[in-house]
Amino acid sequence: MKKILSYITMVFAVVFVLTSCDNDPVEIGGGFLGIDVDGLIIEEEFPVRAFSTRLNPVQTNNYASPVSGPSTVLVGKYEDPIYGTSNYDFVTQLSIPTANPEFSENAELTNVILTIPYYSRSVGQDGEETLYELDSVYGGGEIKLKVFENRFFLNSFDPDNLTDAAIYYSDDDDRIENNLGDEIIEDLTFTPSNDEVQIMDEDDDGVEFVLERLSPRLRRELDTEFWEERIFNRFNTNDFSSDSNFQNFFRGLYFQLQDDSENSMMYLNLNDASVDLVVEDSFVDEDDLDGDGDTTEVIELNSTVTLSFSGNGINFIEHDFPDEIEDRIEESADGEDDEDGAEFLFLKGGPGAITFIDLFGADTDSNGEADALTEFLTRDVSINDASLEFFVAVNDFQDADDADNGGDTEPERIVIYDFVTGNFLADFEVTGAGLNANTNHLGRLERDDDDSDDIGIKYRIRLTDHIQSIVNGDRENNRLALQVSQNVSLIGRSAVRDQDEPFEIEEILSGAAISHEGTVLFGSDVDGEDRDKRLVLKIFYTDATN
Repeated sequence: MKKILSYITMVFAVVFVLTSCDNDPVEIGGGFLGIDVDGLIIEEEFPVRAFSTRLNPVQTNNYASPVSGPSTVLVGKYEDPIYGTSNYDFVTQLSIPTANPEFSENAELTNVILTIPYYSRSVGQDGEETLYELDSVYGGGEIKLKVFENRFFLNSFDPDNLTDAAIYYSDDDDRIENNLGDEIIEDLTFTPSNDEVQIMDEDDDGVEFVLERLSPRLRRELDTEFWEERIFNRFNTNDFSSDSNFQNFFRGLYFQLQDDSENSMMYLNLNDASVDLVVEDSFVDEDDLDGDGDTTEVIELNSTVTLSFSGNGINFIEHDFPDEIEDRIEESADGEDDEDGAEFLFLKGGPGAITFIDLFGADTDSNGEADALTEFLTRDVSINDASLEFFVAVNDFQDADDADNGGDTEPERIVIYDFVTGNFLADFEVTGAGLNANTNHLGRLERDDDDSDDIGIKYRIRLTDHIQSIVNGDRENNRLALQVSQNVSLIGRSAVRDQDEPFEIEEILSGAAISHEGTVLFGSDVDGEDRDKRLVLKIFYTDATN
């Protein structure tokens, strides 16, 4: 009955205001949600307890792409102004297009070409040349790699339980290093370029012309000796009778980052990556296949056997956090045992750092419910808007010179979810794409001038439906997890290896496992001049209790 009376009162008030010229609309919660009349909508801040912890190695096999497609890897060296140096390299299986490619005894391997496309998009034309812009490239230095044959078998299924997919972790590189085969490429050094790749040929007069135009990519002609002995000479054997037999015989390539690689890191698109074996063959046209009446002529054929990168793969990640950051994350983890939580919150992708949030603060009387929530549920409320604002605190952790130029290293997106169930919150919706996906719930990083080089100010995460569900008794007030993400729409999960401190953490979001970025945010226990930046739960609601 109270709710009905409250509803009638609100409708009357709105009608009254719409017929009056003296009242202006009021913006609520950062967006226009309605008209507040005579204080019907109440704004209140509620406590939260937030803290962070380091993550153990995370699952990194068969990444989903943050850009497009099912397969991507990070490679190179990334310098973060707060979290230090991170190194990325990878191993991948190869796959054959068909079983047992057939050639005559005259066949000869003439060329081997490694191709790995970059993530790019066309932005215009210059005559016949297409202009491109690279995506997912960080830093401008040289990436230096060696490439080895891998002799460690990458399972598709868990050997202990064949109904489960195999899991490999970001620190499994030792398993590969201990099973290295021949060094195939001694020096694979490249600087990512946005130039169109042009494949040249010559006409009968020796004049060069563009045979094919390709998007930006790493393309390298390889020495044929290894490939002839290891692959070409094995055609028409049982090793090529099926893809699984081939992958057991030739277990893939290990792209190993070198210590002298410069500050440059990128995401590589393995969907269209390949090793192409160019084969010249010839045969006597005894059956006059070309119909010219000559059954003695020799016909020459050029063909290509493409070994794709569509098998299993693992990305290896080595974070080298500064000692001070390690200590500060450890201090933040202690916030779990503090009613107010931690002063700073740490987020870093991969085996980095994760943040946890207890809405409505601590449960000091140990009744299984946060004290502030217990009191709030005694009221008869309807939630108009609820949100968390995370203020960026990176300036407290880097030099002033770095702070002026560090905005481009900050993650554009962070994502929140129910840590207990692993589910996204009720406010989650699949809208938009890329950086603009789901911004009503998971707001993008706000900056002074919307310039990616400017240090960020804050992230705003809207929890209206989530809080209303808790008030209605439809959802538990479970602990929430907060992470950086390369793609907030990725719904997959990545396992965490054997983590039971400060409590058991079995998995994280795949979008966080693949992310290289990190940031520091103000936490829930902030005093002094930055107290206004502390993390609180802000709720706008109407109360029909009285």
